[in-house]
Amino acid sequence: WDAQSMMGRGPSRSDARRANALIIDALPLNATLEDVMAATREHPRLPLETEGEDIRVLEKEGWRTPAGLFGYSSLSLHKDLYAYYDVASKGPTHELATKALKMYGLGGAMGEPNWDVIRGPVVIMRLEPSSIFTPPPGWTYNPRLTPAEMFETFEYFRKSPKSARKIAHERDAQRFYQSTGGAGSSGWLYLGPTGGSRPLSKITTKDARQCAYCGKSQVLTPLKRCSKCNKVFYCGTSCQRQHWRKSHKDECQRPNLEGRA
Repeated sequence: WDAQSMMGRGPSRSDARRANALIIDALPLNATLEDVMAATREHPRLPLETEGEDIRVLEKEGWRTPAGLFGYSSLSLHKDLYAYYDVASKGPTHELATKALKMYGLGGAMGEPNWDVIRGPVVIMRLEPSSIFTPPPGWTYNPRLTPAEMFETFEYFRKSPKSARKIAHERDAQRFYQSTGGAGSSGWLYLGPTGGSRPLSKITTKDARQCAYCGKSQVLTPLKRCSKCNKVFYCGTSCQRQHWRKSHKDECQRPNLEGRA
């Protein structure tokens, strides 16, 4: 489990000077890219070096009860977002942010969400990965967020049949399993005092699947089997076609069903 998460605090901000924070005004669930772009602007002062400094700035701007939330962007394997909203706000419901960020408790707590909806604007910034995160091949850290990336994240969680909480739980489990070498007990992986647990049978099978061409993980996007051989998985038709041309057409064979009823 992430040390920062155990303490209920945001991860290190050694890159704060290069990072930015986006203010996104309340939006309905059906907001378009153009709506998100129009509702987004950069905060002139955040992020600062600590969460406490961020909160003091927001309080000076009129926020009554600023609180922070961990989050995932659409295709991240580590908790790479930290968002603030005013718990005491009576403003319009931010349906998009509520849908995408309802993963954890207030103040960086890792338990079940202990809040209802986000009202008014949110301030969202990128977080550095914790020390236990093992980045996938080719991964690079970019401290800056863009409105287009936030729209992609909102769109991902808006369309997902799973709740943001369930998606976060699956990603937490996969990251922790990879970082600790599979520490578990009685077939379950323990995710800290408030993080619950997940069956190792799921973590090592379904959750561990990857696109045969680009390597994208099952916990990031639903994968589909090759309908002929049933041995490999793909995140979409583009990767399937490219892998077919590259090598799979020489490897793909239907399962031998002789002798089966």
